[in-house]
Amino acid sequence: MSGEGEETDWCWKGEVAWSRRYRDGFHSHAGGWGQAEEVFVQGVGIPERWEKGEPFSVLENGFGFGVNFAAVWWQWMVSRRRPERLSYVGIEGYPRSAADLREFWGRVLSEGKAPRAVAPLVEDLCAQWPLPVTGWHRLVLAEGRLALTLVWGKAEVVAPQIVGRFDALFLDGFAPDRNPEMWGEELLHHLAQRLRAGGRVATWCVAGRVRRALAQAGLEVVRRPGYGGKRERLEAYAPCRGPGDRRQPERVIVVGAGLAGSATALTLAERGVAVTLLEAGERPAGGASGNPAGVARWLPSRDDNVVAEGSRSGLLLLRRRWQRWAALGASGGWVGVAQVARSAPEEERLREIASALALPRGLLEWVEAEELSARVGSRVLYGGWWFAVGGWVSPASLARAWLQAYPVSLLGGRQVTGLVRGSEGWRVCFREQGGREGIAEAEAVVLATGAGVRSSEGGLSLATVSYPGVPLPLVRVRGQVSWRQVTAEMPPWAVVTGSGYVVPPAATGMLLFGATAQRDDFDGRVRRRDHEENGARLARLLPEVAQRVWNKESGEQKEGGEREEREVEGEEQNKEEERGEEMLLGGRVSWRTTVRDHRPLIGALPLSQRWDDPRREGSGLWTINGLGARGVVWALLGAELLADRIVGAPLPVSRRLAKALDVARLGRWKEC
Repeated sequence: MSGEGEETDWCWKGEVAWSRRYRDGFHSHAGGWGQAEEVFVQGVGIPERWEKGEPFSVLENGFGFGVNFAAVWWQWMVSRRRPERLSYVGIEGYPRSAADLREFWGRVLSEGKAPRAVAPLVEDLCAQWPLPVTGWHRLVLAEGRLALTLVWGKAEVVAPQIVGRFDALFLDGFAPDRNPEMWGEELLHHLAQRLRAGGRVATWCVAGRVRRALAQAGLEVVRRPGYGGKRERLEAYAPCRGPGDRRQPERVIVVGAGLAGSATALTLAERGVAVTLLEAGERPAGGASGNPAGVARWLPSRDDNVVAEGSRSGLLLLRRRWQRWAALGASGGWVGVAQVARSAPEEERLREIASALALPRGLLEWVEAEELSARVGSRVLYGGWWFAVGGWVSPASLARAWLQAYPVSLLGGRQVTGLVRGSEGWRVCFREQGGREGIAEAEAVVLATGAGVRSSEGGLSLATVSYPGVPLPLVRVRGQVSWRQVTAEMPPWAVVTGSGYVVPPAATGMLLFGATAQRDDFDGRVRRRDHEENGARLARLLPEVAQRVWNKESGEQKEGGEREEREVEGEEQNKEEERGEEMLLGGRVSWRTTVRDHRPLIGALPLSQRWDDPRREGSGLWTINGLGARGVVWALLGAELLADRIVGAPLPVSRRLAKALDVARLGRWKEC
């Protein structure tokens, strides 16, 4: 992991942005914008290669201040014929800060060294600019039509982890004698292998080692006239042979309109796919996504495992795009999240993990008990983690916002009853609430059915969608959340987690806390004993808040004491207990799905009996499920990953993470 970036390792040296680290310029003395346009944009045949309007993808090694990216984006904006969807992946070992970007582009634009109309593009880029933390960072620009994936890390380490095929490759590192690692033969081979048939390479560098490495990778290497006083530059061409890429489906049916299904509908629509969304309920997000609020925080680990990597990336992606969702009606509050240790030994463990990761304070900070108490507004017993980037989200409002962002055909009240594979794709059979049967057809289907809930009133329906393969090994977990109406001024001021969670009253007008977790429990009633269990969690997290809640409840119970003594014992009393003390506490029951390794299932489903069937991506059948209690942070990133797999675009995550979430991993489990 890397922590805070070095913000003083560059300076202006005359007209050139200069790297103190490598003692070399970030661009030509003749100007970075002109170099970007002539050497890189024109060097790979843009915009001529855009005439067909097909999706186009670029991979760059040496992102720097994003000059080449801005030049491609600008050309895309002004071209009459252009791809509907543009993907760009940029590798950078020493990422700049947002302040660096603003300083660099402020001077470039003020001195007229790039078109003034580029300024809004740069501002959009700076607004989503990620922290300098090693890993994959997906930015979505141009109203969803431009995907920028920034990969922070040493090129020789991260290049083999990039998944995708590219139409163009930019090699824009510092000079080979200053930064030889960026021009190594093995690295250039990895990058060249990412090119599609007919893909092209552009670089200002003509060193013999570079020419030989590209040629040995199977490319045709050609010298061209240089730019800005440099005699030559290079272009290289991948042979136009080999199998073509999988064709992007025109129509996809998504089954299930919870967070996972709604996010998938959004990301597919952004890629130009016509989406039909089938939902058993009348409205989206009626199952596990229907709770009043969900916690938005990531899950650190000492070894930064795949769950940590994925939950962090998912949370940051949601934050980067939040302004868009809020404008469409999504509600939430980025008030910070405290994770309080449950004991002195756990307190020490959390402290050590925060110290070992050494992340920017916005992502993860260790805070002692006294300071943590001040931040949440009520006493906590132990210190813990503070996530300044975290908060709470209303899942249902977020799902609705996603479905308003792009045209999606939402069909509510449709219970899917079967899937049939045909010669042209899939036929989805469903039953409307009035009993009428219906059929929808598409080239591909995404199953985002969660736990398969038909109605929370009657419990869980296990009649989830079946298909001609092996049933998914999902674990269904019943959860009950509790709430109590209180004043909005009552603490806590932030979300508090640890032995349960508490959402601030200012968020929803009530103190929301919970939640229980019972496997294979299909009782849909709100139960008093579960309220009590949630109350015990609240007491361990925030004892003073719990005392205020229970003292008030005790007074209300006392007023009704005489009446309670006269109640008929037996069955009626049991029913009263199940309703929860005359509903002094409110609650909701829902089911979430998880997998035994606590990772989501995202990928293609096989039609055979083998989870790792190599032909499964041609089945046209996909799933996103098993998001567990972290649907708020997993849904959007998981949907980006799934949509890119379906349309054949570069992935927003590392090969390691994509493999860890893929359905194929089930093939390694003996019981599957």
